[in-house]
Amino acid sequence: MIDFRQAEEEIKAHKSEVIEKLVNFSFTDVILFWSPKEDIKKLQTEKWLPVLEWLDKRFSLTLKKTENLIPPQQNEHNRDSFTEILNQMSLKSLTAFYLAAVQLKSPLLALAFVEDKITAAEAFELAYLEELYQSESWGVDEEAEKSRQSIKEELLRIEDFLHGKSND
Repeated sequence: MIDFRQAEEEIKAHKSEVIEKLVNFSFTDVILFWSPKEDIKKLQTEKWLPVLEWLDKRFSLTLKKTENLIPPQQNEHNRDSFTEILNQMSLKSLTAFYLAAVQLKSPLLALAFVEDKITAAEAFELAYLEELYQSESWGVDEEAEKSRQSIKEELLRIEDFLHGKSND
């Protein structure tokens, strides 16, 4: 279970290093890696593309996606812009952002979440889109489902923390 006060203190003490790691992490974000399989790509286009378009419109983050395992080379403007976005966040927002990015494996979805573009539940669905699709197609792996449920619960706690509903 996340200790929000401790997380805030750690981020406050190491803010510049945390931001640098998060910015670097954003260039390997899960929503930049698209499937070559048409059925999954259709879902990604339907679900992920609106988030990428919003990031571009809201923050001028024009991110390249790929169907390869190698992260696409991103524009340095994106690095500077993303660094500035994170530097301007309050400690509480940055803490929620960091914690969500780790759970989602997606700083980009975490940004949409912290900016109230998407809810914790929506962020979870988007981050685990392919896994959830596969479990619908091939059946549920109980261990994987238990792990995903735990992640979803943590994201809901982060959402409560972000919106002042947490006692932590």
